[in-house]
Amino acid sequence: MRDPHLIKWLDSFTKPTTGPFGEGDKGYHDANGLQMTNNNDDDDDGPSPSESFKSSSSSVSVENDKRLSSRLLTYHGIAGLNSTLFPTWDTYFKKLLEEPSTSFVVESNNRLVREFTVDIEPGRLCSRILSVREQIAGEWVRDLDVVIDRGGCIRSAVREKLGRGRGESTTDDDSTEGMDNQYKGGGNNWIRVPPRSSSGDTDAVFERMNLSFLEEDAGSELASSPLRKGNFDLLTLLTTKESIRRVLDNDDGTSCTTTTTTLTPVSLDFLRTFYQERAESFFGCKTKRYHLADEFIAQLVTEPARMVTLGDSPVFVDPVGIAEVVLAERERVANEWKEEVGAASVDHAEIRRLQLDRMVGL
Repeated sequence: MRDPHLIKWLDSFTKPTTGPFGEGDKGYHDANGLQMTNNNDDDDDGPSPSESFKSSSSSVSVENDKRLSSRLLTYHGIAGLNSTLFPTWDTYFKKLLEEPSTSFVVESNNRLVREFTVDIEPGRLCSRILSVREQIAGEWVRDLDVVIDRGGCIRSAVREKLGRGRGESTTDDDSTEGMDNQYKGGGNNWIRVPPRSSSGDTDAVFERMNLSFLEEDAGSELASSPLRKGNFDLLTLLTTKESIRRVLDNDDGTSCTTTTTTLTPVSLDFLRTFYQERAESFFGCKTKRYHLADEFIAQLVTEPARMVTLGDSPVFVDPVGIAEVVLAERERVANEWKEEVGAASVDHAEIRRLQLDRMVGL
């Protein structure tokens, strides 16, 4: 069971860039969450997570638990972390370990326990968060293989659909070509979701995966983390965003130095405009929907091909070809990230040392 006081403290410390109050600092100390009173009357800077608070009455304490509104619990997306306060991943933990221990004195309507104290020790919190981070990293090593296989499945499905449109004969197995059988599920792990294309076509360009296979991880002795489906969805969105960035950052038009596929400057301009028009809704801080990576690719491949005049020469812009370049780059990103997340426990060594020093009073 989540402790609402701990959640509120973490919200105040983390200051995510989005949530039920919108962007910025608005609402961090509003009564919409826990109603807390700063005991330090000389502090004009407002309440801080490292100060002691006391609820004003037993009824307020009861309402707090019912009305708890957390930015951390309501947001699903990849842009919620405050990168101004925490420019690197380890900055968060270092600043957390600098916070003093905190106590909340809470009044209750329980006749037997009228008042109790909630202690918050940043050192212990740091250890718990690192343990969860390592578990998620271990799952991502295996989940990134699914992301890699998924790119090939999408390319095959799109080519199959285009072949049917031209009257070519294709087999039903092409859309899952190259994907491990545990992810296919004999067809039962796939659901049709129509893309949000401007043409209004309701026929799905490719089939999306049912993520129920993530509930039981055959490759691990541990049970899957409670939010693994959501984590996998964000992982797919992150790799898609990074692959687009890399494609656009290559001035020579190649998606990567290891590929033979080349995008013309006109195609790059098309992708840049297409991405910028959808950056906030798909990758921005207000994102809360799932399957946005698939939606983005689906919208891209359903864009009509076009001819653009460059000087005196016509240039063909093929959104399907652009999507294939992005998906190929996503596979390379996933392979690189497998090595990075696999070394998470090694990266945590310095933070673990600081956390141990904090716990023993050094």
